[in-house]
Amino acid sequence: GTFHALCYRLLRTEVGRSLGLAEVKLVGDADRFRIIRDVMDPSLEAEDVRDAIDRYKDRLVSPAAAWEELKGLGAGRADDAEKYVRAYEGYQRRLQTRGLHDYGDLLMRVVHALARDPELRGALSSRYRFLMVDEFQDVNPAQHELIQLLLDRHDNVWAVGDDDQAIYGWRGSDVHYILGFREDFPNASIYKLAENYRSQPVVVERATQLVGHNRARFAKPLRAVASPSARRAVTVCMATAEGSEARWIARSMQTL
Repeated sequence: GTFHALCYRLLRTEVGRSLGLAEVKLVGDADRFRIIRDVMDPSLEAEDVRDAIDRYKDRLVSPAAAWEELKGLGAGRADDAEKYVRAYEGYQRRLQTRGLHDYGDLLMRVVHALARDPELRGALSSRYRFLMVDEFQDVNPAQHELIQLLLDRHDNVWAVGDDDQAIYGWRGSDVHYILGFREDFPNASIYKLAENYRSQPVVVERATQLVGHNRARFAKPLRAVASPSARRAVTVCMATAEGSEARWIARSMQTL
């Protein structure tokens, strides 16, 4: 299952029992935005507040810890950040009063429960004796911590990912977890899947040249399996918005 589905299942069973949860109710998107609008400063945008709350939870930062983080910010930045922390605190209080959880709470509650309870952590680690994590380049701090806790009794983890495809940093992911995989698991074996079955050789060559400029990445030789086409050029579209990109694609299809 996904990280959230696994944590939801655990909270409805033994982890929930250890926390004294009688049930686990998830808040819907509409209710979530109603709560956010009720508690946020009117100068803020609800979507921005939602994203800020999600990023706090991705980092396992509670409202109390978020207030502590403010102390390390300069005056100007702290004033702006304080509005978001205050909204986070009010939002979390509303959820707790109604007995509701959002997706970020699922991971936070499971991670905190396993970190506090060695017996429970060991039991789950013994149950999940082999872990396979897909798209490892998209793992965020809360997910990474959950993986480490589930590996309490063993180190049987198979991770699949590509640091060159790490595009979700804005959503809390941290590419350094895949780049530092050998530091976490020094005995790990690495298998590089170098053959590309999807694209023409010219596309693979140009993409490799482009991503080669990244400062932090694993070097990996890619080669296309497809036979080269007569076309040797790659067209680059610099679109200003998704609508203009879609129109460019439609015109290109008509021309072709």
